[in-house]
Amino acid sequence: MRAFITKEGLARFATEKYESPMGNNLCNMMMHLTNYAINKDSCDFIFNNDPNKDDIGHKRSLRSILKHFDDRRRYCREGDWIPPSSEEIWQSIKDVILKTMLTAQPSLAHVYRTSKPDDFENS
Repeated sequence: MRAFITKEGLARFATEKYESPMGNNLCNMMMHLTNYAINKDSCDFIFNNDPNKDDIGHKRSLRSILKHFDDRRRYCREGDWIPPSSEEIWQSIKDVILKTMLTAQPSLAHVYRTSKPDDFENS
């Protein structure tokens, strides 16, 4: 099994500030979900119509988010909480992908083998 991972991707944001799920906010999907199909209908949703600016709005490029973390690190003062670097975040993302694949691999291998039981050449 192989994984091809790229830094090209999208980061989506909810249109309302997150609060821990409580009885009075459980139905607020615009707070707890980042789905574009849900949040695009919010009056607070910010569309980005400029393809040259990927750091605006509720749907942004992954590269712009990683850059944002590095930019924030530059302005931290001694004693402040320092956010992780983009490389630390990227490594964590790759670790999650790898662990997810390792978890699913036995099931995927079984399904693959049972769907092609007579394919001895693995073609």
